[in-house]
Amino acid sequence: MDLKTSLLGATLSSILPYEDAGAFLRLALTGDLVEKLRHLNGVLDSTFAGGRVDVPERLRSWQRQLEQERGQRTEMYCVLLQHEERREEALPAEWEDQLELLTMLKAGFETYSEDSKLKEHPLTDAEEQLTSAAYDLLASRSGILIPSLPVWFVASIDASDVSKLTRLGLSSSRPKSGTSEEVMETASQWWELHHPHIVRFMGACHVGQSPYFVHERTRSLALYLGANGKTRVD
Repeated sequence: MDLKTSLLGATLSSILPYEDAGAFLRLALTGDLVEKLRHLNGVLDSTFAGGRVDVPERLRSWQRQLEQERGQRTEMYCVLLQHEERREEALPAEWEDQLELLTMLKAGFETYSEDSKLKEHPLTDAEEQLTSAAYDLLASRSGILIPSLPVWFVASIDASDVSKLTRLGLSSSRPKSGTSEEVMETASQWWELHHPHIVRFMGACHVGQSPYFVHERTRSLALYLGANGKTRVD
């Protein structure tokens, strides 16, 4: 039960940051959120089954409740997109924020749509249409054209989940400086490097206020040299 409780806590903590996201960014991250909720409920099912606990009806019917909540959420976004004043208030005004949202909408659609070969397409037809409509609206309004996304792009908030990254043997780091283009160049070069002495690169996000890299977790060079009684790398 301790391991399952730990997994449950980690999954819950990974969902909490969604509360801080704007309305349209939450729409862009629908597939990621649904995937996490399904995992969370799978952990709950396993926990209750293994502990011989009498599961409350509201938890046994989580799949039906999830579908109901997704339906209500879809209706809310339909109303939001049709209400010009509320829609304009929810859309970002700054160019950098528009670029981030467009990139996330594109990534969310391409990763989780029915045609995607990357995931088990958790988006419903209505959610796909809403994501596409939001993307078209903002692209038309901003004039920003988003090219094909890099293979290394990470469209998730997992980089802020330190406990999950640690559990997976990963870490995230922020570039000390650099534009979106410079982060893309670094990530593209790092993606091509495969060597046992080079930290393994898992992905990156080059848009938003805080771009980041996700990579293999390592100790500092000073700690490595000290642990092995060395003063230099041979």
